[in-house]
Amino acid sequence: MSETHPPNSENQTVDISQGRQIVRKVSVFNIESLNTAEFNLSEWSNISSLIKVERSGTRGRKDYEHEAYYISSLSADAEKISSKIRGHWLIENQLHWVKDVIFQEDIWPRHDYKAVTNLSILSTISMNIYRLLGFRSVKAGQRWLCSS
Repeated sequence: MSETHPPNSENQTVDISQGRQIVRKVSVFNIESLNTAEFNLSEWSNISSLIKVERSGTRGRKDYEHEAYYISSLSADAEKISSKIRGHWLIENQLHWVKDVIFQEDIWPRHDYKAVTNLSILSTISMNIYRLLGFRSVKAGQRWLCSS
């Protein structure tokens, strides 16, 4: 896409942490500059931007590449959109992933809606208590609690 339609703005970041190196390149394309017949976006009246996110890097000794596309009603530069995408994944990783993997919410029986809702509220409260106590992870808080 970038050969035929250059982006309006681009932002590239490199993140090195926890044995991983990740390069993220965010390209933002203005909808008006794209041929809407080619992308068939006429039904989406509120779209302002088409966003391409390229991620590449290493996890341990394995290389990987991933490409994702987003549509947005936000008309902003790549740096701001990149920040918003990272903010979304921060929520996903710090809340949903923890509830799914650590508290195993995905395997709870679904036949009793009130019970599952109450357990979810309790897991959120306990997650917030661990964080208020200064633990970087829920697992670290659980280990501390079990050893006390």
